[in-house]
Amino acid sequence: MEKIFSNFIPVKRILLFAAILIALAASAASVSAASIGKPGYSGKILSRSAAAVTVKPGATYTLNVSVKNTGTVVWKKTGSRFLSVYTYSPKYRKSVFADASWYRYDEPAKMNEASVAPGKTATFGFKMKAPQKPGVYDENFLLAAENYSWIDGTQFKISIIVPGATPAATTSPAPTTTAPVATVTPPAPTPVSAPAPTPTPAPAPAPSPLAALMTARSYKDSVVVAGGQKASVLVAFKNTGTVPWLSQVLRIRGIAVANSVSLASDDWANASEPSRVRISVPSGSVGEFTFNILGPVAKGTYDLPLKLVVDGADVPGSDFDIPVTVTEDAPELPTQEIPIPVAAAANEPNIRVGLWNVPGGVTLLNSSSFNVIGSDGTTLASVAPGTTITVGFNRETKTALISTPNGQYTSAVPVRFVSTDPAGLFQVPNFGGWDTTLYVNQFRGTMELNYYAPSDNVWLIEELPLEQYLRGIAETSNDSNHEFQKALIVAARTYAYFVHSIGGKYALFDVQPSAADQVYRAYGSETIRPNLVRAVEETAGQMVTYGADVVVTPYFSRSDGRTRAWQEVWCCQVKPWLVSVPAPHDVGKTLWGHGVGMSASDALGWAVDGKTYDWILKYFYTGVDIKKIY
Repeated sequence: MEKIFSNFIPVKRILLFAAILIALAASAASVSAASIGKPGYSGKILSRSAAAVTVKPGATYTLNVSVKNTGTVVWKKTGSRFLSVYTYSPKYRKSVFADASWYRYDEPAKMNEASVAPGKTATFGFKMKAPQKPGVYDENFLLAAENYSWIDGTQFKISIIVPGATPAATTSPAPTTTAPVATVTPPAPTPVSAPAPTPTPAPAPAPSPLAALMTARSYKDSVVVAGGQKASVLVAFKNTGTVPWLSQVLRIRGIAVANSVSLASDDWANASEPSRVRISVPSGSVGEFTFNILGPVAKGTYDLPLKLVVDGADVPGSDFDIPVTVTEDAPELPTQEIPIPVAAAANEPNIRVGLWNVPGGVTLLNSSSFNVIGSDGTTLASVAPGTTITVGFNRETKTALISTPNGQYTSAVPVRFVSTDPAGLFQVPNFGGWDTTLYVNQFRGTMELNYYAPSDNVWLIEELPLEQYLRGIAETSNDSNHEFQKALIVAARTYAYFVHSIGGKYALFDVQPSAADQVYRAYGSETIRPNLVRAVEETAGQMVTYGADVVVTPYFSRSDGRTRAWQEVWCCQVKPWLVSVPAPHDVGKTLWGHGVGMSASDALGWAVDGKTYDWILKYFYTGVDIKKIY
C-alpha cells in the first residue's frame, strides 16, 4: 500500500483535492435540484418516429421528433440562442450515430421552424448512421438553447439494432430532469471525448414485428376549437413492422374514463378511445384514424395524450400528444352519450364469434320469428318461426342476396339476423364450422353475414352476451372435477373479456371457436355439459385481474413439468402475471400446447388434490386477484 501511494501526490494534497470535489459536488447538487435549464426554457416530448429501430450496418435512419414549448421564451432557429438537439448523458461528445449531415459532431440538427412560441410545437429531423459493427446501441439527446441553457423536460433516447445482435429486454429510463450544469457553452475549447456506447454482440435479431411511424396529421401546432364545439382530427401511421395489423385503436394514455376536462366527443368508440379501426394494414402500408375533439367549457390549452394499440398490444414508441387550444368559453357543453370503456363497464359485453368462413351461401331458420336487418339498419324482412331463408354473397357487387318465402332482397354487408325472442335459437342446416353430428346445430344471440375484402372471405358471425358464450365452451368434459371447471371458466371469461376490450383479435369478430382462441360449440355444448353451465353460473362475472386491470389469461392442455413465461413463447414484453411456475402433476409428460399460463392437466391435478378454483388461478397467474367485474 505504501509503495502504491509513493507514486502519487502527497496525502495532504489528496485530502485538499477531495475537499474541493466534495464542495463542488454539493454546489452542483444544489443547481440540479432547482432545474436543468434556465427560467423560461422547458419543453415536452410529444412524439418521435421510433424508440428502437433495426438498421443495416452503415445505413441511415431519419429520426423525427416533435416537442412542445412549455416555457415562456420563444424558441428561435437562428441567432445566438438557436434551438438544437445535442448528444447527452454524457454531453459534448461525438455520437456513435453521427452522420455527415449533422450540424456538428455532437449536435445533429437545429429545429425546423423559424420560431416556436410558448404552447406551440417544434419539430426536429436528422439522420442517424448505424455503426458497422453488429450490436445494440443506445443514444441520449437533449434540446438546448445554444450557449445559454438546456431545455428542461426534453431528453429522449433512441436505440439502433445493427443486424447480428439481439436487443436485450430492457426498459428505457425516464428522461433525466436534473443535471449539475445549467448552461450550455459549446463548442468547448477542448471537447471532452467520452467513450462511444459499447455494442453488445449477440445472435441476429428478427425484425421488429410491431412498429409504427406517424406519417400525417391534420393539425400543425395544435387543434384549435371553440368551447362546446367539435374539431375534426386525422392522424396516420405507417406499419413499419413485419406483421399486418388487423385491429387498431387510439387509446388515451393513463386515463380510463371521461372527466370534467375531457376532450371526448360522442362519436368516440368510448370515453378513453377516440377511434377504433378494424381493417387490414399490411407491413409498409398506412392506416388512418379520423375523429372529433370536443372543446371544453373553459378557454385555455389542453393535451390529449394518446398511444397506438394494434391487435391488443401497445406499439413501442407510438406515444404522442395532441395539443388543443380552446379559443373561447362556452356556457355549457352539449349533452353527449359516450360509452364507458369495456374494461370499466358495469354491464356484460357481447362477444362476436367468427363461426364459419362460408364457401357459398347460408341457410337459416329460428325457433322464434326473426328480422333481417340491412347494413343501414333497415328491416328488410320479417321471418316466421321455423321458416328457412337462404343468404348468398355476390363478390362482384359486394352485396348479400337474401331469399325468403315472401321475396328477395339485396343489401350491403353486414346483414344481421335478430330474433324477436331472446330465447330464440338459430339453426344453420348447411353449417360447416364443425361436426354437427356431435353437437346440436343451434346458436343463441344474433347472427351476421359479413365480408372481409383483404382475404376475400365471407364470414358467418354469432354475437351473444359473454355469459351465454361461456355456456358453449367445450374445453373439458361434463364429469371433470368441478373446481377445475370453475377455474377453466374464469380463465375463459377473462380471456374473452380481455380480447373484446382491446377490439378483438380479428378484423370482424373477437374470437374463433377453435383452439386458436377457445374451443366453442354453441348451444349444442350446453345440452351435453350441464355441469360446465353450472360452473358458469356459480362464477358469473368473475375475472382475473392484475392491479386494476383485467388481463389476458392464456391456458393450454399440458406442460412438461413447468409452464412458460409469456416472453419465452411470444417475445419481448414481460407480463408479470405470466411467469414460469412448476407443474408437478405434469412431470414426465410432454408439452401439449403453447405452455403459457394455466396447464389444464396440472390444474386438474391440483383440483383433485383439493385445491379451490381461486387458489388454482392464483397459482398459475402470479400476483393476481379474482374479482367480480359485472
